[in-house]
Amino acid sequence: MISALVLVAAAQPDSLAFVSRFYKQGTASSKLELYLSALDGTKRRQLRMEQDPVRVAWLGKDRLAVQTQVGVYVGSVKAWKPQLIEATAYYELSNAQDRITAPGTLQLSKYEDGEGAVLNPKTMQLQPVDFSKTPKFLDWKDDKYTTTEPDGKPLVLESGKQIKVGGMDAADKREFLFRRGWHSTSGVKRLFLLATKAEQQTNGDLKSMLILEAKKKPKVLFGHVIDFDFWESRSTFAYCTKEVETKLNSRRSSTVTTNELHIGDWIKGTDRKVFSGPVRTISAAIRP
Repeated sequence: MISALVLVAAAQPDSLAFVSRFYKQGTASSKLELYLSALDGTKRRQLRMEQDPVRVAWLGKDRLAVQTQVGVYVGSVKAWKPQLIEATAYYELSNAQDRITAPGTLQLSKYEDGEGAVLNPKTMQLQPVDFSKTPKFLDWKDDKYTTTEPDGKPLVLESGKQIKVGGMDAADKREFLFRRGWHSTSGVKRLFLLATKAEQQTNGDLKSMLILEAKKKPKVLFGHVIDFDFWESRSTFAYCTKEVETKLNSRRSSTVTTNELHIGDWIKGTDRKVFSGPVRTISAAIRP
């Protein structure tokens, strides 16, 4: 019965928003488009845009916010007629490594200095971030973050420096440079560490999420991805893998930029690819 319920939930339409380019065979053109689908990738439908979409996020449970080159558009998924929000003229949707607000709260960053704001869903005006509703991040002092691991061992972290914790898989040679971290508020002794690595990719630095838990080996939930949607109180998460060059077909030497969109459940330990075939996804957001 539980398995059946899980399958039904995964197949609910309009549960996942994403910006993808589905390449076509031959000389047919393709471009990045906005889509909605079930979490398992079925029931996919395209939402038309006047401007090319760059990033997507949810505003509440029934509206989408879409970053374009001219600003942020907002529209209802039930009757898709997106409107450009004038208040966002000098802002962009915050990327994955900078987002700190809960799903459904639309966080933005100012182009000039990165100053954060949220969009009021009623007035459609910008207002300051309410930090009382964000995770309590590790305290900073003297250029370092001093905390304890879930098993009680002291841990010192520094922004932009390699994360060094005991028990990491020796075979994993990837670079995990500390960005921010927070302890779980669920009652379980668990520490989340967001890491980055500078590399030329669509959405800036590559992002990684590490989870430390008492009496367990450190876990890389996802490593070196270009975008993700993760919130501690929700077990389901999504991420877009690093971009690579791929041949569109074996008969041609030209390549296209591709990657994978994944959906997982970090509590159950599941992780699976949503699509197959030549496709590039640069942004994804799970419906709150």
